[in-house]
Amino acid sequence: MAAKLKRFVKQQKGKLEKSAALHEWMVAHQQLQDECGAAERDAAQAQEAISEFLLDGGDQVEGSQSEGDSRELILKVRDLRQRVADKRRRSSTFETSSLTDELRRIREELEQHKEELEHQESACIAAGPSTFEDEPGNDEDVTWQSRLEELFSRFPTACDEKEKAESRRLFADLVENFLKKRSEFEATCPPSTHAGWSLEDHETFLRVRRAGLAEASATCQPQSEVVSRVCRMMPHRAQRDIVQHSEWYAERLLWRRKLEDLHASKSRQLDEALEKLERKLSKKEAGFRTAAATALDTIKREAVQSVLQSKLDNHRKIKADSAQLELQKRLEMAETETEKKQLEERRAKDEKAKAKALLENYRAEIEDLAREKEQEATKGRALREETTKAEAQLNAERVEFRRRAHAKKVDQLRRAAAASEAREREKEERLAKLRAQVAVQVEADKARVLQPTAAMLAAEAAAKESELFPVHGFTTEELMRDKRFRLGLVLREAGLHNTAAGRDALISAAPKPRKPDTLSQIRFAPENLPP
Repeated sequence: MAAKLKRFVKQQKGKLEKSAALHEWMVAHQQLQDECGAAERDAAQAQEAISEFLLDGGDQVEGSQSEGDSRELILKVRDLRQRVADKRRRSSTFETSSLTDELRRIREELEQHKEELEHQESACIAAGPSTFEDEPGNDEDVTWQSRLEELFSRFPTACDEKEKAESRRLFADLVENFLKKRSEFEATCPPSTHAGWSLEDHETFLRVRRAGLAEASATCQPQSEVVSRVCRMMPHRAQRDIVQHSEWYAERLLWRRKLEDLHASKSRQLDEALEKLERKLSKKEAGFRTAAATALDTIKREAVQSVLQSKLDNHRKIKADSAQLELQKRLEMAETETEKKQLEERRAKDEKAKAKALLENYRAEIEDLAREKEQEATKGRALREETTKAEAQLNAERVEFRRRAHAKKVDQLRRAAAASEAREREKEERLAKLRAQVAVQVEADKARVLQPTAAMLAAEAAAKESELFPVHGFTTEELMRDKRFRLGLVLREAGLHNTAAGRDALISAAPKPRKPDTLSQIRFAPENLPP
């Protein structure tokens, strides 16, 4: 259950990073950052303009004009700096509020999912042995791959293709080792069902066992009382059968918990490997960023030097540019109309040849593509035919195997039914013979019937003796012989003795009738014995 909750948190984190709200926030945040950068660049340009204006001859201009331009530029710089501060404050406020709302939503969904998992676990235990076949969730194989690709996308400069391939191979080896261990562990899996136990019997066993365990833990009773309680609630099952079923259920629960521990160990190893890789990539990324910041400072210094150098080079290149312009004009004037015409004809021929070559290459490529598609279609049809034949043969073998198994099962059931019928007939014959042997041939005599029996005489004799104290009522053994008393006790324990169905069941539960072959004690009275 802890592994499922942890996997749910990871999924929610991935959804949060890919959600539309976060995307909109990132776009808005990037726009604010761009505007801040633009404002800072404008401020730097304004300061450079002021410095250049003062250095390039601002003292030679009239005083009023120089002071007005300087004041205007300074106001512009202050306005840009204020805009930058406002943008940063708005960006931080928006980021904090958005992340707080998303965190609150994730916590609410986590609590809801936890309650659903607890409900599913209780339902799974009460559902019976068939539910134990469901393994813990294996969707972590997709989760760790997405998290690994997310790390690669977060640190693009810190990992090259070789390191990506090595990381993927490492995680694939971890998953392969886990699958190997799980296959070896699944070979030790107990049977999914207990022979001779139906789903209804297993549900009754679970319900009584759970109630018995709760009562035993509350009253400090031994575990054997739980088995005794199950035996009382399931009288049609032998105690040995119930003990074996309890042992099988405990073995299944232990195997299930070991399997969950194996999955938790796999998740823990993957998380540790991902965290280690993330620390490594973040460290490399930080190194790259430091190097990039150093390079950026160097570039800025070189840019300033290049600006100063360009001012000097501009003056040196003025004469060279003017000489180049004059030379170009002379060359243009020296070109004749014949040379221009020959040049145009040569250019047209070259373009025509290039177009023809491109057209031929395009046609050849189209023919090659058509040929390759036809070959692939032929191979695909042949492969589908072979696959269809193999599946048909396999299905025929499966159908024949299931038909033989069904016929064998029907034959076994028919033999078992015939054997049961034979046993019942033999039992009835023996009972009929026994009834014939012990049949009572007694004439009706009212005088002898009203005489006291031997048991009554013995009771009267015992009553005449001195007693410690008189005992009135029934013993526990006598009460448990009564079917109606046992039914009332079971209904009271189940809390159904006040329902209409419970009262009807008590009314319809008549005492056990006497068997017709039971001998009367009249025959064995001393007065009725032959001389």
